[in-house]
Amino acid sequence: MLCLVTGGTGFVGSHTVRALRADGHDVRLLVRDRAKAERVYGTGCPGDVIIGDATDPAAVDTALSGVEAVVHCAAVVATDVSPRTHRGREMHTVNVRSTELVIGGAVHRGIDAIVYLSSQTALFTPGAPIDARSGPAVARGAYARSKAAGDSYVRALQDDGAPVTTLYPPGVIGPDDPGLSEGNRAVRGFVSQLVPDTTSGYEVIDVRDLAALISASAFDGRPGRRVVNGHFLRWCELIALFDDLTGRRVRRMRLNGAFLRALGRAADRVPLHLPLSAETMELATAWPATSAPGTGSPGPALRDVRSSYADTIRWLHRTGRITRRQAGALAS
Repeated sequence: MLCLVTGGTGFVGSHTVRALRADGHDVRLLVRDRAKAERVYGTGCPGDVIIGDATDPAAVDTALSGVEAVVHCAAVVATDVSPRTHRGREMHTVNVRSTELVIGGAVHRGIDAIVYLSSQTALFTPGAPIDARSGPAVARGAYARSKAAGDSYVRALQDDGAPVTTLYPPGVIGPDDPGLSEGNRAVRGFVSQLVPDTTSGYEVIDVRDLAALISASAFDGRPGRRVVNGHFLRWCELIALFDDLTGRRVRRMRLNGAFLRALGRAADRVPLHLPLSAETMELATAWPATSAPGTGSPGPALRDVRSSYADTIRWLHRTGRITRRQAGALAS
């Protein structure tokens, strides 16, 4: 089957393309930059490439023509952005508009295998479990607002019977990242700067596991909403894991969760881009410890979290993003 993938030069999108092709499907890309696609895939770059933006109606219409399935991965992801900034407003416009055009266009054309990649942040309410049945949260952060708005649009289509599968993954880590995505940037910061020893913890899924699940979900004939559970580690557990993997003592700092959330709210009031926000601090200190790996969405079993972090740190070192000392025992 021919499947359109948006965001195919990004982290999740590029792994999804590889998973789809490994499962025997043909892939069409909608990308803004052909040269970037060729850099990402090398000699394995799909031959069916449409040049255009996922917010451009004409480009999306061309990309949707003749395909039998759609996977919408394209999005701007940044939790350290205040809704007050230009970047925050732009992220909202891009994430919502692309969803309306790609998912709405696929439904209008009668395509019956459609996957929308959302995020657990769209469902996140501090102190409450992540539950796809409850509807999008009343989000405060710029990224969560954009995903909640896109989720609301897709839910309306689903409620009218549209065959759309929405997946809600947690943070995503893993090797072979065409840029440096949010999750991998966090891992780099943990091993090169410090890990906050605070309340709650950090939940992630390996990009390779997520890509396999996306590919399986596109063609399983069971549309709906699925929370993708990953691996949740409390901050103290993550610190111990990094110490063990690298063979050195990573820097850590004991920080009060309420203080960090107040610091994030203060940063949001400054009309500048700072490396923290109320959204970042809420996600870091109030994430619900409800993860149960392998139970949220039917599909391939998750690989061990230890191997996911190890592969990520090795890749960060191999690509020059962290030093040999920071990678420690994982330095290649």
